[in-house]
Amino acid sequence: MRHVMTLCVFLSALAGCGGSDLTAASFEADQPDRFAIQPRCLVSQCDADRRVACKGWGEMASSCSRMCTNLASSYVVCDCDWEYEEARKCEDCSGVESACLDQGFEAKLRTQRDEKVYAACSRAVARDEKCNEATVNSACDLSARVERSEAVVAYDCHATTPCGTSTDGCGATLPAADMAAKLCDVLRSRCGEALPGCVDEKLLDAGFFSWLRPEVNSELARCFEQKGCGQTRRCLDAFLSVF
Repeated sequence: MRHVMTLCVFLSALAGCGGSDLTAASFEADQPDRFAIQPRCLVSQCDADRRVACKGWGEMASSCSRMCTNLASSYVVCDCDWEYEEARKCEDCSGVESACLDQGFEAKLRTQRDEKVYAACSRAVARDEKCNEATVNSACDLSARVERSEAVVAYDCHATTPCGTSTDGCGATLPAADMAAKLCDVLRSRCGEALPGCVDEKLLDAGFFSWLRPEVNSELARCFEQKGCGQTRRCLDAFLSVF
């Protein structure tokens, strides 16, 4: 997979899209061993309540830290671990059921990898190292969890290409994916502005999606169902976090 970093840079332009919506499309929490984007609560009512209730502990810890900094040259033993630990315990909402005030998402990778994709990717990486080039992403373990089986042929094309020779055509055997145009269209209409990287509704790194397993692209498509620019961006952030 060659296009990950540029795609991430392109999507970073969404950081200014605005606030989030609290409504998320229904995502199944229990999935078989496959890539999945799932809801994750970023701020619960418990979190909000305890931030207020525990403010005193946080201020005490900060005050202790400032005092220790001032005494650093006086050879005085100063330790604020107790204050910080009490503040942490006060704010801990682990195991507490509470309404979600701010909804986000998280991505889950497959636990099993495609060993054939992993081996082919490793061969291509070995070729790059020998040639002092970087035609493929060296993260083969990740690639073997998110890339389709047809990537084996593309990687072997890279692996057998002589040093100094272009490998641009190696991805030609991968099935075409129309996710790039859909992504540009959704972001343009949802976020209300033209985004760098989209030219005539086409993403410059469209080839990225051709490498991905069908279910990975399907999960990305579910991000398009989100309400408003904020939630769409958060879903895309979760998608990209694994790369």
